[in-house]
Amino acid sequence: MQQNNQLCKTKAYLYAYGVSLLPVSTFCLIQASHLSFTAVFAFLLVKQKFTAYSVNSIVLLTIAAVVLALRSSGDRPHGDSTRS
Repeated sequence: MQQNNQLCKTKAYLYAYGVSLLPVSTFCLIQASHLSFTAVFAFLLVKQKFTAYSVNSIVLLTIAAVVLALRSSGDRPHGDSTRS
């Protein structure tokens, strides 16, 4: 059990470190695509029914992520290079 906890801690640390290096716009697009893929696969694999509320929330959250991605000029910390 101790080894499993250490693996979980390492995974969480690496995820947090990787996300901290991403611009906000990129992170929002990744999270929005994660939400969309989860909803589609829940519909296909588990046969979960979509309600008007769930479709509305997916659409609104995806639009919000796209709006954040379009305004990506000021999402890097001061002093970071704009080149990859």
